[in-house]
Amino acid sequence: MNKINKGFLCLVLILLQAQTLQAQDSRGITLTSDGRFPLNDGLCGTVIYTLAQSTMLKRQDGASISEMVANASKSDKLFGFNDTVRDMTLASYEHPQLTSKQNRNIAATDFATSWTVSCYKAQR
Repeated sequence: MNKINKGFLCLVLILLQAQTLQAQDSRGITLTSDGRFPLNDGLCGTVIYTLAQSTMLKRQDGASISEMVANASKSDKLFGFNDTVRDMTLASYEHPQLTSKQNRNIAATDFATSWTVSCYKAQR
């Protein structure tokens, strides 16, 4: 599967998960006292993980930081993530671009895991 198809597939997955979370909220899921979603594996384990992994893979592939930040800001507005995707994108550029495919994949997995753990901690 080429890079465009993989990217499109990830975007579709993220959009479907975000729509599901929005639909759940509109059906009356009670938010925490500070306005966050209650612990939800779909948000952290799927949406944030996939988003962080694809962000780091794009960074590792040499994507332009200005384009990535612009796209991240659009995603934040679309899904109401309050600069989460933008912060994630900027954080990905704090890591060096690696040369081997194996190391790039490890970096993407580690980055996604770190963001997923942070997501779960934030939902306590």
